[in-house]
Amino acid sequence: MIRPYIFIFFVVLTIPLFLGINALQANRSGELRREITRLHRVQTDMLERNRQASAEVTEQLSTVRLRYDAGRLGLRRVRPEDILLINITGGERHGL
Repeated sequence: MIRPYIFIFFVVLTIPLFLGINALQANRSGELRREITRLHRVQTDMLERNRQASAEVTEQLSTVRLRYDAGRLGLRRVRPEDILLINITGGERHGL
């Protein structure tokens, strides 16, 4: 006769326990959803900055930009007759 009451008592105690666990999981799920949203915004921002940096690098490496900077700095293309080639062979010192 006591056994049915023990079962009912057990069921009555476990229902609020399961409801509490469900509420904790729902709260944790909401926190994770907000964290995912925040990280998605951060990722989107970083991707945009990466695109801008890549575009700036491409611009800085362009031939037109290099020629403009070289002209601005007074640099000119070297003529072949201005190049001096030095060949070092053997590595021995003579006459010193």
